[in-house]
Amino acid sequence: MSEEVITHSAEETTRWGREFAKRLQAPVLVLLTGDLGSGKTTLTKGIVAGLGAAAEDEVTSPTFTLVHVYGAAHVGKVVPRRPIPH
Repeated sequence: MSEEVITHSAEETTRWGREFAKRLQAPVLVLLTGDLGSGKTTLTKGIVAGLGAAAEDEVTSPTFTLVHVYGAAHVGKVVPRRPIPH
């Protein structure tokens, strides 16, 4: 399923991420693509918080990190991964 959403602030993007998280059922794979600074991390903050895996302020950009793991065993894991360059 492909979906396009346009938001107009970081707060709106995070809020939409929280709402989007309510629609997810494990196991699920969510792929985010976009230019540097396009809001992927901001959206991820909302998704991760909406899943109850971590607080928004615990989510950091994976730009220079290979793997981040959020969440305890009882709530499941959220593992954003950096794409492998082609």
